[in-house]
Amino acid sequence: MASEVGSAFNPIGWVQIRLAGGINRVLAMCGIYAGAMLALNIFIYRSSADYRSLSQFAAGSLILTLGISGVLLVLVGSGVINKAILRDYTSDMITSHRCSAMSGYTAVLGYLTGPTLSIQCFTLVNIIACMILARLAGLQWYAPILIFGAFACGAAVTWTASVLSALSYRGKVAIAGIVTPIAVILIVPPLQEMMAAHPGFSLLTNLQLVSRLASAAGSTLSPDDGMLVVVSMLFQLAMALTFFIGASRRYLRDDVPAFTPTLALGFVALCTLACAAGMRMSQPSQPRIVSPEFAETSTQLLASIASLALVAVLPVSNAAWRSVAWNRRKRKDPNFKDRRPRGMWEAAIASALVVFGVLGLVAPRQVIAGFDGNLHWPIPDAIALVIASFLLFMLAAGGLMRIAYCHLRSAGWLTAIFVVVLWAFPLLAEMFVQLANEFSEDDPATFLFGISPLGTWIILIKDFNGPVWPGLAIQAGLAACLQLFARRSRY
Repeated sequence: MASEVGSAFNPIGWVQIRLAGGINRVLAMCGIYAGAMLALNIFIYRSSADYRSLSQFAAGSLILTLGISGVLLVLVGSGVINKAILRDYTSDMITSHRCSAMSGYTAVLGYLTGPTLSIQCFTLVNIIACMILARLAGLQWYAPILIFGAFACGAAVTWTASVLSALSYRGKVAIAGIVTPIAVILIVPPLQEMMAAHPGFSLLTNLQLVSRLASAAGSTLSPDDGMLVVVSMLFQLAMALTFFIGASRRYLRDDVPAFTPTLALGFVALCTLACAAGMRMSQPSQPRIVSPEFAETSTQLLASIASLALVAVLPVSNAAWRSVAWNRRKRKDPNFKDRRPRGMWEAAIASALVVFGVLGLVAPRQVIAGFDGNLHWPIPDAIALVIASFLLFMLAAGGLMRIAYCHLRSAGWLTAIFVVVLWAFPLLAEMFVQLANEFSEDDPATFLFGISPLGTWIILIKDFNGPVWPGLAIQAGLAACLQLFARRSRY
């Protein structure tokens, strides 16, 4: 039976199932889990039967079971996958896998299905339990299915991202450590309301569904809520497919980038589309995914552009890595005839065109409304300056990564430090200057505020009183210097 289940997946899936003890052990654990769940529910109901009806108990138990299912699928499943790949790297079994005839897609599918078989069985038990609890609570038996579908799509994103992260960092970076703070944000109401200002985050994380679950109404989603959940699931599946393709490429060799230039730009377009769709769906005439006090279009536009600037670094990083690899190969082999890859400035321009092109096509009214009320700058000029600052940040980041790849294997941490320094330090310096000189709220900001790209966007989008041109000049000078050093670093 174990061989039949293993062959239904692929060789890696079969090996991972055998390492977990085989299908018989997985089924035994599943039976124990189901029995323990049944006994616990009976015990709790018997203890509370005097002051709680069966329907009230079933509704509370339904919400608790849904929460446990979400944790199992999204967090525990991704951790199990990371642990399995780390074990293969530690034992050097990954080398044996790569020497076999398996394709990258087959290997990644095996890592997704083999280690998580027990999680899948536990989820099946939870689905059956929730269907029974829904009927006892007076709801339709199929009410929890949509919620489990949303959890499954979220798990598809975290599982594929876990495979990609583990293959990129040899299993040393667990995606569960990144997802856990996001889960905490979704549970804590004040943090949830703050993050709701980001339309893409609200849409991709099913914030509407989480809010309904927190209010014990997760099984009574309205048609508008259901539509938002379905749209979110489609975006999550598209993102999971992108990670799956990237992981299958990364599996082949450690020196192969996970994203091709086309795939990287496609991922940027997908993230931009999610932000644009979230902005459209948060308008008063549409079903709301954020609370009214956090539904200001300018705030949503600012949050979207700031986050998309970080995502758009991916194609630029890919171009920088390919440029360094081409130069190294050319220097070692005089007969190397492959075409020179496209430059970083081309990738930066392409990223900016994709981001602002998708925003302009999908949510043009929302983009214009985000600049509405701008007294210091005409709206066309403000949009042009935002695009210019966005492009300068891409060029500066690309130059830094081009320099780093000449000396380091990875430039991820260096790029993160660069973003923090460039974005946060000028704003902190501006705050200290304001405090030292006892400026009032009506006084304009100094040029320090505009040095940060984030500060420039705040001035232009939120109509903040401050200069733009000095900051843009410094950003242009920084980008030019980093690009110059990047060109010289190849020698």
